[in-house]
Amino acid sequence: MPPTQDEAKRALQTLIDQYNRMTEADRLQMTEASVVRQFIDRLLEEVLGWPIKEPARYKYELSTQAGRPDITLIPESGGTIFLEAKRFGRIAELEAARQSRDLSRTITPEQMTLPGMAVDRTPEEQQAINYAFVNNGEWAILTNFERLRLFNARKDWLVISFEKPEAYLEDFGYLWQLAYENVCNGSLNALSNQRWTKEVDTDYLAFINRERLSLARDIVTHRDANRWAFESDSAINLPLLRSVVQRFLDRLVVVRFAEDHFVIPPGTLRQFYELRKTNPYTRPLDEYLDHFFSRFNEDHNSALFSRGPVDEASFSDDALLPLIEELYRARYRSMPADIIGNTYEQYLGKALALDNGSVTTRDNLETRKKQGSYYTPQVIVRYIVDHSLGRWLYGTVDGQPDGELADGETRKTASDIRDLRVLDSACGSGSFLIYAYQVLAGFYQSELDRLEREGEARRQELVAQGMTSPLDLQVQLTPYTAERERIQHYPRIILENHLYGVDLDPQAAEIAVVNLIMRAMERRGIDKRLPLILNQNVKVGNSLIGLRPDDERLAEHRDALAALRRLRVELVNTPHTDPDHARIMDEIEAARAGLYAAFEADYAAHFSDLNRARPFHWGVEFPEAFYDADGQPLEDPGFTIIFGNPPWEIVKPDLREFYAQFDERIESKLNRRQVEQRIVELNAEDPRHERDWQATTQLIERSAAYYRATSDYTRQGRGDTATHKLFTERSWVLLADGGRLGYVVPSGIYTDLGTKDLRQMLLDEGHIQYIYSFSNERFFFPGVHHDFKFALIGAQKGVSRDGFWATFRFNPRVAVAPDELPEFLADQNNLIYVKQDSLDKFSPDSLSVMEFQTRLDYATAGRIYADYPLLGDEIEDCWNLDFVREFDMANDSGLFNQKKRGLPLYEGKMIHQYDAYFAEPRYWIEESAGIEKLRGSKSESWFHGYRFAFREVSNISNARTTIATILPPKTFAGHTLWVGAAPDTHILLFYVAMVNSFCIDWLVRFKASKHVTLFLMKSLPIPRLTAGNPVFDGLVARAARLVCTRAEFADLWQSVMGTAWVAPQTPVEATHESPLPSPLQPVIDPAARQQVRNEIDVLVAHLYELTRAEFEHILRTFPLVFPGTPAGEAKLQALLDEYDRQA
Repeated sequence: MPPTQDEAKRALQTLIDQYNRMTEADRLQMTEASVVRQFIDRLLEEVLGWPIKEPARYKYELSTQAGRPDITLIPESGGTIFLEAKRFGRIAELEAARQSRDLSRTITPEQMTLPGMAVDRTPEEQQAINYAFVNNGEWAILTNFERLRLFNARKDWLVISFEKPEAYLEDFGYLWQLAYENVCNGSLNALSNQRWTKEVDTDYLAFINRERLSLARDIVTHRDANRWAFESDSAINLPLLRSVVQRFLDRLVVVRFAEDHFVIPPGTLRQFYELRKTNPYTRPLDEYLDHFFSRFNEDHNSALFSRGPVDEASFSDDALLPLIEELYRARYRSMPADIIGNTYEQYLGKALALDNGSVTTRDNLETRKKQGSYYTPQVIVRYIVDHSLGRWLYGTVDGQPDGELADGETRKTASDIRDLRVLDSACGSGSFLIYAYQVLAGFYQSELDRLEREGEARRQELVAQGMTSPLDLQVQLTPYTAERERIQHYPRIILENHLYGVDLDPQAAEIAVVNLIMRAMERRGIDKRLPLILNQNVKVGNSLIGLRPDDERLAEHRDALAALRRLRVELVNTPHTDPDHARIMDEIEAARAGLYAAFEADYAAHFSDLNRARPFHWGVEFPEAFYDADGQPLEDPGFTIIFGNPPWEIVKPDLREFYAQFDERIESKLNRRQVEQRIVELNAEDPRHERDWQATTQLIERSAAYYRATSDYTRQGRGDTATHKLFTERSWVLLADGGRLGYVVPSGIYTDLGTKDLRQMLLDEGHIQYIYSFSNERFFFPGVHHDFKFALIGAQKGVSRDGFWATFRFNPRVAVAPDELPEFLADQNNLIYVKQDSLDKFSPDSLSVMEFQTRLDYATAGRIYADYPLLGDEIEDCWNLDFVREFDMANDSGLFNQKKRGLPLYEGKMIHQYDAYFAEPRYWIEESAGIEKLRGSKSESWFHGYRFAFREVSNISNARTTIATILPPKTFAGHTLWVGAAPDTHILLFYVAMVNSFCIDWLVRFKASKHVTLFLMKSLPIPRLTAGNPVFDGLVARAARLVCTRAEFADLWQSVMGTAWVAPQTPVEATHESPLPSPLQPVIDPAARQQVRNEIDVLVAHLYELTRAEFEHILRTFPLVFPGTPAGEAKLQALLDEYDRQA
């Protein structure tokens, strides 16, 4: 029986007391074996309950391929532990314990960040870790009872350290995680995962940024040895310099990673470093590295190490010696894949640049998204990959192997996924692909385990049936053994068969390859050759420009496509030592170049510089995804999964952004005149800036023209051309039927009129799986404005559903933080199931998705919309409204004056609800000039009458969002006001009453952000009531009392009330007993106006047949109107009392 915690504590106290009774001399004389027998074994057995007398669970000095660890602990599950024992006094105090009294006894997981650039391990610590790692163990323990340190050997990081024997009792909860039963239940993984992680390893980022610049400057300094880096006019060839420096750094990183994972002997680079540093008569370090890279390529055959311009570069010892010394501070086993990916995304935000002929680094315009999103938070990456790739693999709702099975879906097997193809078409440094690799690696490992279990079960079944012949058994078990053999080297299968990436930036694509190769090297037992993915599965090009795979121009090149497909398959299956390998590589490049040449003229007509445009012909680059062995289209062509975070840019030149790379103040800190002056100065300092700006402008403008002209993009809608919209349409075309799409995009993808065609595409040709939208209030994307809204969107092609899951969290009070996201989305109570047919009801002209906060919101909106017509619907034999804009505040500013000559020009800020005199005018327009400007427009005929107006510029966080009133005759309006007319004045007032109501304002807040557009206004459900209807008449009369408070509205009053207008009287002293003004008088007293407004709001609520609870729910979403104070609650209660009175 294992000990209870109380029994364990008593046994532990006995051990500590025994240790404390020993003198220092006694301790120094005790041998390592005695420490093991008298303390460590007893700690394991008597305290932690390890069955050390069972040979299967406890082995002393077991012989392994890496030596003889003192103790090997083999639990039933939970991972093998290799324990290295030492004598008393032979384990040094941990650095962190020396630096802090608070940490002097136990260093716990949450007190440690993940090491990237780490302090050196002691030889004893590294020995324990290496024993475990080389033997495929998970955990290593270094202990002499005085101290005990647990390491995660796979990650090369310290999990916990007990620095004194007393710490075992003080932090017994941590020690108890090492108990046998707890280890079998996964306690060590849980303990290890408590370690605090950073999204970006800032030390490693600083290191690679520093060394990139150092290497580049070293090349330029040693001009004679690096003439390849200069043009004929002695100017630096910047693109080539960037490429060479990046390739050199990438090689070194791969080598160090290979050392840390025992793919090559640890310390290989260090030996060259030591040889050169200690003996000045040896060759320069650069020459040793050249020879080593060549040999590495012979052994491992990676395109990163094949000969190229980087092998012509010459680096001095001054640059290389400190670089290699620093490389050994990086612990690549301890850096999780996501942190490496995020760090490199930040790294790509800068690029080598020239400043007056010298090399520096600046913002990289090719890779930095304009909004400042340089990397995707790992929680978003994981969610999207799990709910696309994971769901496809496992058939579970959450994409996890042990998740709930989704309706109509089943778990795949290894044989089911032979044709799985996964794409990130703007892959950057590969964050999405890295995690996809992890998901696939987990799947393949589970398949190996399944085949082993099922094979063993089948063997036992056959033996039970009487089959004993080894040969017969071997034949019968072939389906299991053959499949295990096929997938045992699954890292290569994943990288060469399943994962694909494209990026416009060559450095980004190469870093993605490095990251993926490092993932493959993490698993011991990988075959010698590294995966061939650079320029094969991860490529450089413009994903948006180039032939679609179904382009009819490819039909006449079927034979060439078939040959290219065959060669790509041959390459993967040909050993790199085979003489045919190089031939196949050459033939692939020749076939690819021939096909590109065939279409060059078509694209030269659009782009003057195809090298900058970088067209990417999908069928040529990845023919196996679209064509069969004869070059004919596959029955179901395309990628199975496409995911990513595509650029979020408007395709138009941005002068400020371009010149901000030379002076960051230009982006936002200088006014227009200062910017113009600074640009003149910058161009004078370096005339190349202006030439580069002109070339950039030309490329962007020609790209925009291409996107508008080509038939490849038919779902882009109105408005500016935006890259995320283009990527969405292109990816949908590349997706196979049944395939899944997962993207991070701006929230306009589900709201804007310009993205309606994309929504229609997703809904008509498949279904939307989820839309989860958040503001950046809790800083998912550092550097992006806090109120910027982005969305996670998932969709499936070729499969219909009746709706999708959604959530929207923007307000600071409900905003979600990155570390809260997984738990938030896992809770169904936070999600709303939006029926597809409700989009037709709420927004039939746009299919916009309203941003509901709760399920009650969704149900209440359905009740309000009911079967009422939308304001924008043109209905025969019924009143309809006309809307126009009159004067543009910029283009028509020449007509304005501030001397009060003429008639006032209304702006949005001048009105409020039922109030045309909320603020004084800033501008006036001469009447004749204004009428002439309006001549021929609808406004000309409305000029002498009353017209309604609503404020366009608003905000959903304001006290009220929809602001409407009636304008007096003979006034003008600026473009921040939409104005209009109705068939009669009653309808004007009815409209104003409806849109100023809480019910409509509440609806608008789900559709708007900072603008109440005409498009939005026309999507509102406004019943077409007319005179004689009691609700219509009640609303019109009450609206008239609120609007007609000045003589300018006397005619309007007379028209709708049938009595002469009388100027309202202000009560001398308002008291509780004071009678309210007569219903046939306008009101200006605040209390009286509030009562009339309450009556309007309740009339509208009853019109929409809202329950009292639904009406109260709406009111409580206006916290600035009804704050949680006694006065606020009283104001809200007055409305509810009025609801009860009218019920």
